[in-house]
Amino acid sequence: MAQRGQSAHEAQEELEAYRDRLAREKSRQEMIRRLRWPLVCAVLCVIIVALIFVLMSDRPKEWVDDLRGIDVADKIIETTDSVKGPSELFQRAPEESCQTDSENIVEMVGEDDRWPMHITQIEVIETDPVSCKGVATFSNGTVDTIKFFDHSEKIGFEPFPSVTCADLGQRVIRYSENEPRLLVRVTGPRPIATEPGDRLSCRGVAEYADGGEEIISMHEDAEVAVNIQRLRSETCQDLGDQLALIGKTKPTWPVKLENLSPINQESGDGLSCKAIVTYRDGDIAAMGIYEHEDMSIGLRALAMRERECDKTLTHAIIDMAKDNASRDVSKRQILKIYDPEEISRTTHKLTCGGQAMFDTSEKEMIEFYVEEDKDGDRFIGFDAE
Repeated sequence: MAQRGQSAHEAQEELEAYRDRLAREKSRQEMIRRLRWPLVCAVLCVIIVALIFVLMSDRPKEWVDDLRGIDVADKIIETTDSVKGPSELFQRAPEESCQTDSENIVEMVGEDDRWPMHITQIEVIETDPVSCKGVATFSNGTVDTIKFFDHSEKIGFEPFPSVTCADLGQRVIRYSENEPRLLVRVTGPRPIATEPGDRLSCRGVAEYADGGEEIISMHEDAEVAVNIQRLRSETCQDLGDQLALIGKTKPTWPVKLENLSPINQESGDGLSCKAIVTYRDGDIAAMGIYEHEDMSIGLRALAMRERECDKTLTHAIIDMAKDNASRDVSKRQILKIYDPEEISRTTHKLTCGGQAMFDTSEKEMIEFYVEEDKDGDRFIGFDAE
């Protein structure tokens, strides 16, 4: 049976139907293309907003941390019975940490020359977290005790406060390395009354490289800065001790002071005392010693009103009697004068009495005196019964 051929009209209708399908498909694809990027952007915006909410909100963060903590805790519980965790296996000993931290601190000097160049005498002072102390040398030559640390958050150092007077003495010695007078030792450090603004105040005997010695006061303030000066004398004994130390390097100064007692003076004039002083050659004398408000110290002759019937006067009388006997054999030598005491006193003369023992073994009461003439010259004498 023969097939009938497609008419021109049918062919035209089929072609138009095909074109309509293509047009609809093209329109659908165009619509999808136009909506694709807005949809993607919308999804991304939703995701970003969700992340911001999680990061900015404390509650979700705590919740996430809690979940993580549960997971980690479960693993620790499963392993701690038999196996140590990595933090325990690789945790450094505090001493090793301090050594490493000191090296890290020293490396910082390349960025800022105010950091230490070298750290020695390293010690652990805290273990959780690890903090250390050591003696640091700086580029300007300063040497000081510091506390240093290198934690996960920060690295740094600060002056280490002195705990005892011995600690403060060591700091003072290190500080003096850049001073004109080098301090080599501080002996007998002990606390004194703390001055306003200071956290620790001490005194001690300073020994210098030039051989000199003096009593000093040492102060460390709240900022751990150190200050030293010669100790201001509060008693006659303090002043006497200070003068005796100075006498070790000054030939004309006494090396021993005894029988110290205060001299009445006007308020605000500092400290003034009288003492029997002994010099290097053995000579003794009654002298006045003083320390003014400006911290200057020295010796002076005693005024007549300040003289006493002391051993300096009796020794002078004994020497005088010995000289007389050497020139006149009929004269007796005085070997000793017992219990000297004051008989009378005027503006220019002090008269004393005592029992004298002579070289003849005789004992007699004698009067002896010291007087001052109008020129300020002084004379001594005695009258035997």
